Amino acid sequence: MACRGSGDGLKPTCLAGRPKAMSDNTNNFVNFVCSLVKVFPILLLLSGCAGSPIRSSLEGPGVSPADALLDAQWRLAHDPRRDLDCSTFVRLCYRSDAMTAFLEDQPPHRGAAQGLFRFCTEYWRRRARFDEIRPGDLVFFNMTYDANHDGRIDMGDRWTHVGIAESFSGGKLVYIDSSKGRKGPRARRRSFSILPGGKNEHVATDPATGRRITHFETFDSAFGME
Repeated sequence: MACRGSGDGLKPTCLAGRPKAMSDNTNNFVNFVCSLVKVFPILLLLSGCAGSPIRSSLEGPGVSPADALLDAQWRLAHDPRRDLDCSTFVRLCYRSDAMTAFLEDQPPHRGAAQGLFRFCTEYWRRRARFDEIRPGDLVFFNMTYDANHDGRIDMGDRWTHVGIAESFSGGKLVYIDSSKGRKGPRARRRSFSILPGGKNEHVATDPATGRRITHFETFDSAFGME
């Protein structure tokens, strides 16, 4: 099934934080979280794996670090640095100097998720079909919030969110993401179906019209490293 949507033939994408050089606070947060990821297997042994979510058996760039961040959230629950937006989550999982350098060179008005989308169009391969999506691919979404602050959520809000694909099977895309404004755990495993009658929850409501926007409707595109 083609990985396509409305408008220019691509499905909606993403727009988040500002791509600029990391502040000292952000660098400290990145180092702190990465230290948790490195010691996570030891933490699991010490804790007896109590309450930890099911880890993915799938391999792919970015997937294992994303799983580790999901499981390590109990360590972040009471830490003021726990707010982790979607683009920072991706950067933590990939730790790519090329990706970071590209984002830091983007105009200050451009959202970080939008910057990641442009990075992918330059250096990664766009998936043409859903069944081409592989673990570790980046998946982009539109219309997840009013990014341009015009009082409505529509296709003017492009590339507002990004996540890391875990699998696509039986018409269902599973991915891992994080959102700074999310209640409860910031990082989560999420999914939606592209099939009629499949799981496709509402993820946003247009404040201008009250129209409820479905998960699948927000999907824009997917990119892989190769």
